[in-house]
Amino acid sequence: MGHNKSFLLYASSSEQFDRLMDKNIWPKQICSLDFSLDLPSKVPSSYSIVALGVPAQWNLTEFELDIKKQYPTIIKVERLYIKGGIPISKVRIDFSSNQEVNKIIKNKSLLLDDDNISFMIQPYSPPLRILRCFNCQQYNDHIAANCPHKDNPTCFRCGQNHPYNPKFTCYSPPTEPIPLDIFDRLLQRNPNSIFTEDFNAKHSSWSRSADNQKGRALFSWLSSSPIHSSLEIINKYIPTSTRSNATIDLIIAPSHMSSTSFSVLPRAPQGSCIGPVLFIIYHYNILQALSTVHWKHLFADDLAILVSLSPSMSSSNIINALANQIKHVLLRLINYSIKWKQPINSSKTCWILFNRQVDRQIPNIICNGHNIEHIKKFKYLGTILDAKLSFTAHIDYIKTKIRTNMNIFKRLNSSRMMTEQVNYRL
Repeated sequence: MGHNKSFLLYASSSEQFDRLMDKNIWPKQICSLDFSLDLPSKVPSSYSIVALGVPAQWNLTEFELDIKKQYPTIIKVERLYIKGGIPISKVRIDFSSNQEVNKIIKNKSLLLDDDNISFMIQPYSPPLRILRCFNCQQYNDHIAANCPHKDNPTCFRCGQNHPYNPKFTCYSPPTEPIPLDIFDRLLQRNPNSIFTEDFNAKHSSWSRSADNQKGRALFSWLSSSPIHSSLEIINKYIPTSTRSNATIDLIIAPSHMSSTSFSVLPRAPQGSCIGPVLFIIYHYNILQALSTVHWKHLFADDLAILVSLSPSMSSSNIINALANQIKHVLLRLINYSIKWKQPINSSKTCWILFNRQVDRQIPNIICNGHNIEHIKKFKYLGTILDAKLSFTAHIDYIKTKIRTNMNIFKRLNSSRMMTEQVNYRL
């Protein structure tokens, strides 16, 4: 334990634990050598019981003093809580002697005083914990601090003999050299080390920019030995910033640890939890990118644009002018979507004309080769809007929902499933 001259002893029974905890039984020397004895500060869970029915409003300090008069071996009394920190009528009691615990469990009760005030008890069952060594991945044997295979770790993902997380990050300021000596020591410890971060190193073998001193030093280091030559820069010629073509944020990894290349589509899978987050990040300025003379509203990925012209325009020209404005807004929206590689769903894009004219001509709006469908009503954020803004369709929709629920209420009211008070409310 810790070093070769220390030993960690495990007791196989409660009686053996009690005996080992008694310092009087230990000799002064072992094999003619002096030794020191460190006793555990915590007792096993088998030395604990749970007292039931202890009122939550009781003062636990006074309860502990009273209960210790009957059981002097009590070392700790602790109130149990449920989620939210709410106290319950259960108290955990720890003893220093297992004999007294066995006696109490046999009697199935705990006396508080001589007036025969007692509480029902039950054995204490600790939360289930699995002992695991994160170094060699063995269970219920030891922990990583006492692992006998510290120099030969096992990766819990692949089962091979290397540490799981071989990645190291290193920021190298522009005016300071790259700490290549530290890299060498890390490679000696783990040949599968991966180095990432901002190295501020430019070289033509991985960056479309002029070489600098740090880049030449890193290039020489990578080709200086067989261990270094097995390393490769994964993200070659990928610019670190949009302001420059230089690649200074590098990923250096052993060649056998890199996977085959694959394409990454500029979108998240349907239903992915990262989709809404990426949408907010990418399109936080979508409303500013469109024309500012129109009213716009964005809810999640649904965009509504209201185009309104001057009421002084003649009725014969206003519809064509509105159609031209819609085409103009759609072109700006399409250019924005092309820039951010976020395609617009043309099949779900439509437009509606709010107008009370009896005989009106509806123009065809074609934008970028797509015919934008004209509709007479649509549902936006739970509200059905029709072309005349009469809300008749929305009112009919609400009536249908109320009628369906009323039938359910009537059936519940006529049944015996509800109390008289609930039936009266229905």
